[in-house]
Amino acid sequence: MPPKAPSGEGSLAVIGGGLVGCALALALARAGLPVTLLDQGPAPGAVMDDRRTVALAPDVLAFLAGLGIEVAASDYQHMTVWEHAGPAALHFSAEELGLARLGAIVENDRLRYDLVQALTAAGVTLRWGAAVTGVRWPSAGADPALCLGDEAPMPVRIVCAADGGQSPLRGMAGIGTQDEPMGQRAVVTTVVTERPHEATAWQRFLPTGPLAFLPLADDEAGRHRCSVVWSADEPEARALEALDDEAFCAALGEAFEYRLGAILAAKPRAAFPLGQRHADRYAAPGLVLLGDAAHVIHPLAGQGVNLGVRDVMALVPVLRQGAEQGTLGNPRIFARYERSRRRDNALMLRALSALKRGFAPAAGPLSWLRQGGLGWLDHQPAVRQRFMVQALGLHGPQPHPLKEGVVS
Repeated sequence: MPPKAPSGEGSLAVIGGGLVGCALALALARAGLPVTLLDQGPAPGAVMDDRRTVALAPDVLAFLAGLGIEVAASDYQHMTVWEHAGPAALHFSAEELGLARLGAIVENDRLRYDLVQALTAAGVTLRWGAAVTGVRWPSAGADPALCLGDEAPMPVRIVCAADGGQSPLRGMAGIGTQDEPMGQRAVVTTVVTERPHEATAWQRFLPTGPLAFLPLADDEAGRHRCSVVWSADEPEARALEALDDEAFCAALGEAFEYRLGAILAAKPRAAFPLGQRHADRYAAPGLVLLGDAAHVIHPLAGQGVNLGVRDVMALVPVLRQGAEQGTLGNPRIFARYERSRRRDNALMLRALSALKRGFAPAAGPLSWLRQGGLGWLDHQPAVRQRFMVQALGLHGPQPHPLKEGVVS
């Protein structure tokens, strides 16, 4: 029998059905472009795992709202950062910047499910369980084609790789990366706390890594909930994973200095290794990278998905113009996208590396200087506000499909 004819031929292919890939596919569909989303995993179901969350910045929330996604989120208006070596702390508030919120904490699975529902309603071709085993890269004016097991190669107009930090597509294109191993793991869970979180994102820097409490809505019984991301050196993380629930809650409460009272309960923990990675380039003939396929950052600032969605904001106008002009196969059309996004992504990567080094264990004069610096910065509103603006992605004009007339 001849190979099965591929579904999605002639469209813009988005590889990767995570948050960033789904956001790109939906934005392209709203722009009236033919798009096919492929992911090697199963379609997301209605059963949600609330242990993995993301902190979305105001510009990202506005972009998703413009795509018709009403994000189920827990807003936060304040942020408090302190360290293990002393009482000095940094306090940030939305009011300082004239904002209604600094951001919102969103459960990954819920947002992904809502995005996929919107993609289905928009008529996007969704191919779950579709592993790309190879790519026939463009030559002599021909479009790229995806190899999907026993199927005939599927010609597409462009391959948009949002297939994660290990990105098989990036490897198939021969694009290298600059890697920074962290030697850490993130232990994640959802906890019930004795006291409410006060619409505040809390972060404490410990000798072995940062600990974050991110605000969630109370559960149906009215119990106060937070999402926890505890980044720790490998030995410490493995020890935390091995604790029983009672011992883990006790250790977590002590590490957090009981800022929200006792930790009353914790869901089963998950853990994953940490590191940073930056692709050597974001485009090749027939291919463009975005999200974790282009850049992976430490989760301590909660910026990974924000950076990925900002990639989408910058990329959609380029893809639309390339589709109209028939130039999608030319990597030079992505030069402006790569310049703007590489600058912002590299800045965040460097900043997080510096933060990790800056809050590494120290004693004597260095510890005193660090405490003094935190105290000084907390009393410098102008400097603190500039820091907040950078962290929230409000430091300059962002390419935005809604403002470019891409989304109809």
